[in-house]
Amino acid sequence: MSPAQKICFALIALLIVPAVIFAQDYQSLSTKYTTIYYVQEKDISDFFWKISPKSTPSQNRLDRIVERVEELLDMYPEDFHVDIILTPKPKKTEAANYSHRTKSINVVLETITDAILAHEIGKALIN
Repeated sequence: MSPAQKICFALIALLIVPAVIFAQDYQSLSTKYTTIYYVQEKDISDFFWKISPKSTPSQNRLDRIVERVEELLDMYPEDFHVDIILTPKPKKTEAANYSHRTKSINVVLETITDAILAHEIGKALIN
């Protein structure tokens, strides 16, 4: 494949992937540092339940995780923001995966934990 073909392929992929993701009628919820994309209300509820102390699941927990990772890494990027895409059924065996290309974290609801999410947020902060 020639360099020009590779560039064309990469540009097409960048246009198609976001279109495929949002073709599923995702809803969104924004926090201070994130925008979370999900299909059903149950998905967002399950996500907050899995990353929060069981007595008080809340979206504030997500921003507290980001702030704690910033503190641990001693990195405070200006205007930090990452998209989180909730996937109910796993496509891979990973619980979460950060994409440098799309600056988003893909999360498998069945297996996500606050520790795994913090790890992926760390990758996003470093990027």
